[in-house]
Amino acid sequence: MMTRVSAPLPDPVVVDLPVAGPFAADRLLAFLSRESVPGVEYVREREYARSLRLGSGDDAEVGTIRLHLPGPGDPPTVRAVVRFAARIDEAVARCRHLLDLDTDGSAVDRVLRADPGLAASVQRCPGLRVPGPAEPAETVVRTILGQQVSVAGARTAATRLVALADDRLPEPVDGLTHLFPEPARIAALGPTAFVGPRIRAQAVVTAAAAIAGGTLRLDRTDAHARGVLLAMPGIGPWTADYLSMRVFGDPDVLLVDDLAIRRGAGALGLPDQPRELAARGLDWRPFRSYAGMHLWAASG
Repeated sequence: MMTRVSAPLPDPVVVDLPVAGPFAADRLLAFLSRESVPGVEYVREREYARSLRLGSGDDAEVGTIRLHLPGPGDPPTVRAVVRFAARIDEAVARCRHLLDLDTDGSAVDRVLRADPGLAASVQRCPGLRVPGPAEPAETVVRTILGQQVSVAGARTAATRLVALADDRLPEPVDGLTHLFPEPARIAALGPTAFVGPRIRAQAVVTAAAAIAGGTLRLDRTDAHARGVLLAMPGIGPWTADYLSMRVFGDPDVLLVDDLAIRRGAGALGLPDQPRELAARGLDWRPFRSYAGMHLWAASG
């Protein structure tokens, strides 16, 4: 059952979030803009904002976050404006995870630039980050929706799901009107609510039900989550590994079978076949996830 929250949003609280090392803010903003779902989130110039639900059921609190990312020459600080009452600290932690602010960009770049094939990319774009989840369950659902479709197609599918669930903020906030639906609500909609292959629709519903029921725990410390995902029909190694990076914060995952990553590797003069790319990637440990971000960036 959908949880309707009618209490008005609290006044905004401003928190400055320090950034460790170089920070490729423009790349993060571009990523968030490409993926943004109207009514749930937006990017405007150097600002990202979205609705957010913390907790679930009767303990849930809904609010918004607005993040201003630094530009060239600005101090290395992200200004966060959060509208939560009881869960301000949790909202701030979500902001830090979303922007990967706790990673030491200098340490990552030092390892990656040691490879001549990555040195130029690191020089062009120091401090690339791996975007984390604002809402982990949402990232799982949207990743499955995006299997074997374009970014635009995945965004359309997520937009359609938000409209169908119609879970609204208590009041609109500068264009933010809706929350991404809770896992239990998505599971209740059933696979017929989704356009596309039946196996993908069923995978979305199965994953959402597992999250709602506690079988799939989206905890960074849960070593069994990848296995639980792979046991679900319609979810393969690419999806499980991508979620290891995005949701579970694994800094050392290289998606060698990803076509865009292989294309980017070729553009940088690196091996573009999975076996050879995996072997070359051993030199990028323990930051192969960040090497993958450079390869994606080079893919065009």
